[in-house]
Amino acid sequence: MRTAVRVVTSVAGAPRLGTDALLAVVRLAVQCDAAGVDAVFVGPDIGVDPYVLLGGVAAATSTVVLGCLAAPVRERPPALLAKQVTTLDVCSGGRAVLGMAAGGGAQGLAAVESEAELGDAVEICRAMLRVPGPSYSGVRHAISSAWNEPRHAGGEPMPLVIVVDRPGAPPLFDGQQDRSPIALAARFAEMCAVGPLDVDRFDTGRCLSPAARNRRGLGRAESLLASTRHELDALSLEAGRVRGSVRLLALLAAGRAEDQLAAASAARSAGADAVVADIEVGRLTSGATHLVSGLARL
Repeated sequence: MRTAVRVVTSVAGAPRLGTDALLAVVRLAVQCDAAGVDAVFVGPDIGVDPYVLLGGVAAATSTVVLGCLAAPVRERPPALLAKQVTTLDVCSGGRAVLGMAAGGGAQGLAAVESEAELGDAVEICRAMLRVPGPSYSGVRHAISSAWNEPRHAGGEPMPLVIVVDRPGAPPLFDGQQDRSPIALAARFAEMCAVGPLDVDRFDTGRCLSPAARNRRGLGRAESLLASTRHELDALSLEAGRVRGSVRLLALLAAGRAEDQLAAASAARSAGADAVVADIEVGRLTSGATHLVSGLARL
């Protein structure tokens, strides 16, 4: 995966999406499918059940990867989350990914109360995607011979994506460094998404002078991605994995399409393996075409 879009809400709060908006999400996915954008995600605060919506997207598309980026683990029990995304994987012919996050970054979404709780959820979901009838007992969650069938029969196990929205920050709760989101990504995930990153934090060369760039703080996003890449590789080696085994995704906040595309190029140059550009529900009909076509050319 090199490029993706993520549909997010246009305003704060819990919007009530009508039929027109939901159909616009499906049309966006069809457009991405035809253009060659690799994945279509929905945000956790989209206002409807993301997996029901993605089921409709799966029926209308044939190649794009699908998922919720990322499901806050307190919104539903981890065993249920694993089963729902497995159902999406079967319905889409093996195109689903499971995105997970601590939550609490968006209006109305509950955050985990400890990093141990996040670790429990990640380990349960990963086991249910890979092991027949796994059992697990953790600090907050436990499963016993968990059933997760049927599964998509072909290919590798479903990829796991962990979103890190505070890279470089100390642990949120209990100081368990090995259960922080980035450490869990290094140990268990195939992808680690960083962000959303403000596109104005990238040094895209749009400012005329170094002083102007310093005033606006441009270039900080590239440094953040580079340091995250280094930390991911170091933690992956500690976990016995190969350097680079976790792909780094730069999650770009919503903005003007031309600014997002410039930031996407800068993110790739800074070491991101893929970019995910947020697009607001309210801009699906007016601002999507330029962004989708530009991402397809990256």
